[in-house]
Amino acid sequence: MNDQWRIMLGDLPTEVRRLLAKQIPVDYGTINRWINGSSTPRDLDVIRELARRVREIDPQIEAALRDVPEFLPAFELPASEDDVRVPASYSEDALDMLASVAKFVSQYTLQSHVYEYIVSQLDPHKDGLMLLFVQCIEPPSPSEKVTALKVIPGRGTGPWAANQVEHAFIIGSGTLCAAAIASGRPAFYPTDQSFMRSVPLLAREHIRSFGAFPVSRWGDEIAGVLFIASAHVDFFTPARRKLMKTYANMFALSLREKHFYSSDRIDLQPFPSAQNQSAVLKRFHRTIVSLRAQPENKDLSVEELERLAIQRIDEICLKEQEDYA
Repeated sequence: MNDQWRIMLGDLPTEVRRLLAKQIPVDYGTINRWINGSSTPRDLDVIRELARRVREIDPQIEAALRDVPEFLPAFELPASEDDVRVPASYSEDALDMLASVAKFVSQYTLQSHVYEYIVSQLDPHKDGLMLLFVQCIEPPSPSEKVTALKVIPGRGTGPWAANQVEHAFIIGSGTLCAAAIASGRPAFYPTDQSFMRSVPLLAREHIRSFGAFPVSRWGDEIAGVLFIASAHVDFFTPARRKLMKTYANMFALSLREKHFYSSDRIDLQPFPSAQNQSAVLKRFHRTIVSLRAQPENKDLSVEELERLAIQRIDEICLKEQEDYA
């Protein structure tokens, strides 16, 4: 057995080990027996909880636990059933919320519940799941097209429990989400390092699989995609793909008609590119702050400020490309 995890546990301060024992929970003496090798955890729930707790202390200890062959069953995905589906109670609750919750909070309320439903079915052990909504940014006028997508933090477990991204950001063409929107069908990558490097996702090193599921209505009108990343390899079995497609449809119920765009109104641009992503994101947030400070914009909503910022930066990027050419 790989005993590196025992050594790393033994290196923790006494007070940290005592707290760890309470959190799992096991006797403090049990922790010490694990460290000296006279005992080994066998209960899968205990192993999973140990891994979850040490992740917050030192992710390298969790990695060492996952390297122990005898512990692998604790980290394996639960068996996937071909007929797995959204529980009827979830669907009923969503419809009840749609009918009874006030309009100004219905979007947030329903989306929060959908995120919780997904986690409860796809990551019951809280191993590591990231959920984001990647939304079409409304163009400045009805005659213009959607050119960019806004990535909005959603929900997470494991390394993404507190936060999923460094900050809200924007993406354009050449991404998995753009591919899902263009095709109108879910798109998947086991991993895509170029995508990982170009966007400010947190704990990117833990991502092993990710996919994008269109959020659509009326056949060809799309509001964006649900992006889901997992700490597990080969996470998107046929059963989970089918389940996520259903949840994307449920998520669509939270949005209003104005959020959806027909395919001929979407023309995503390479914005920001992998090369200038960081600079453009900083420029985007500075532009938002600058626009908000202008008296004529004091009554504009966040969405309206974002549209103006996108338009300004589009113009700047186009000029820079012309100057470079």
